[in-house]
Amino acid sequence: MNPLLNPVVIDQLRAEIFGDIANIQSVIDRDKPPIKYPLTDLGNVERFIQLFPDEVCYIPQENDFSAYDDKKWTRDLQGKRTHELVDKTVRSIYGEAENVPDEHTRKQIAKHALRSEAKNRRDAIVNDLKHRLVKSIDEFDRDPWLFNVQNGTIDLKTGKLQQHNRADCLMKISPVTYYPEAKCPLWTETLNLFFRNSKPIIEYIQKLFGYTLCGIKNERLVVFLYGRGRNGKTTLTSTILKIFGDYGQAADISTFIENKWGGRQAGSASEDLARLRGTRYVRATEIGTKDKLNEKLIKDISGGDIITARFLFSRSFDFQSCFTLWFFGNEKIKVEGQDVGIKDRIKFIPLTFEIPKDQEDPSMRDRLFSEEAPGILNWLVEGCLKWQGEGLMEPAEISQATIEFFEEQDLVGLFLRDCCNIEETNSAKYKNLYHAFIEYSDTSISRYQFSKTLEDKGHKIITASRNQRYVMGLSLKLTNVKDRDENKNTTMFG
Repeated sequence: MNPLLNPVVIDQLRAEIFGDIANIQSVIDRDKPPIKYPLTDLGNVERFIQLFPDEVCYIPQENDFSAYDDKKWTRDLQGKRTHELVDKTVRSIYGEAENVPDEHTRKQIAKHALRSEAKNRRDAIVNDLKHRLVKSIDEFDRDPWLFNVQNGTIDLKTGKLQQHNRADCLMKISPVTYYPEAKCPLWTETLNLFFRNSKPIIEYIQKLFGYTLCGIKNERLVVFLYGRGRNGKTTLTSTILKIFGDYGQAADISTFIENKWGGRQAGSASEDLARLRGTRYVRATEIGTKDKLNEKLIKDISGGDIITARFLFSRSFDFQSCFTLWFFGNEKIKVEGQDVGIKDRIKFIPLTFEIPKDQEDPSMRDRLFSEEAPGILNWLVEGCLKWQGEGLMEPAEISQATIEFFEEQDLVGLFLRDCCNIEETNSAKYKNLYHAFIEYSDTSISRYQFSKTLEDKGHKIITASRNQRYVMGLSLKLTNVKDRDENKNTTMFG
């Protein structure tokens, strides 16, 4: 009787298949030493996982493998590293025959190893691994307090350096090596020059960048560096961008401003946002003269909210914002809203110093990084620790500059000041007031936004006879015949 048809053997085989598959061979022939894994495609996959359990993983959201390079996880383009490990796995099968005394079994193993070298067999391993070594993109760069550098990972809660660890699941790294004793005298001198030796402002800048270094977004802020001419904005922001490495991202200003439709089109590709997942520092390109902030997006980003984005030809995905947004420019970005939600977020920092043209040093940016990168990194870590211990402690100059920035942006407030008489007994037709504002401000503010802003400023809007709407507590200043004709009836029932 064929031993494979023996019911006892069949039961044993079934038990082994659903239990420890590695011992099937010993059930068939107990006189022969067991083969560790079966001579099948599945056995090859199991060999791979035993040999390389945490060298690569498959990320469905990217439709690609990621490989660990002893410092960070990196996208395995075209599966290059994965295929290399598959090749090593296949070649290792020959070694399994070395300790097998039975010649027949050795030949079986060698024959299987040779068959496994075929491209279709190796591809079969790769395809199977896509279902067995799965990690979600959400598992990477999750710890907001870890900052990866060339010689380890900094714990930003303590400023201590720890060894690289694949279990940290870090995909990003700074190009800088961390030396806690490194100094940056040229950087310090540059900051003193740009901010006119103002110690409170320089310490505030240090804390802002230190806050940016970590992924915590509890301060709910965006930073705007403003100044005309040669005042160091670009040198400052681009040097920090180099220090951040993978954690930093230059983004086009168009990502954060309103388009002609007022915002983003639902369902459209948003690769500019998708690229920002896991980033800590985002430096927007220079602001244009007519750029108007997308305030809803800014609120979502600065508050660490969930952002929905998608790459072209891909499904949309959600990620939590963990970056601080830095604007800079010679022009002041337009902010239409005057609510607390947006006012509390923007930190307006003017740079009033101008570098004389004959004193410009074109090599300064390169020198700061090449000569003092470790020292500047220490300055950032120190800023992060100071922020945790002391808070930001905004200087009075910055608070006042931010107030003045919003006063300039408050077009409705300026209109009321310049074109209206503010008295409790006054009233004005809403239609006339709105048209006068549009002519005054040369903006395209909606009727709804205009009404809301007036009401936020304490001017009640009511509907009287003949469906006429009136704004209470103010009237237009009569500056010409047209104004007088339009506003001769300033009472509700006149």
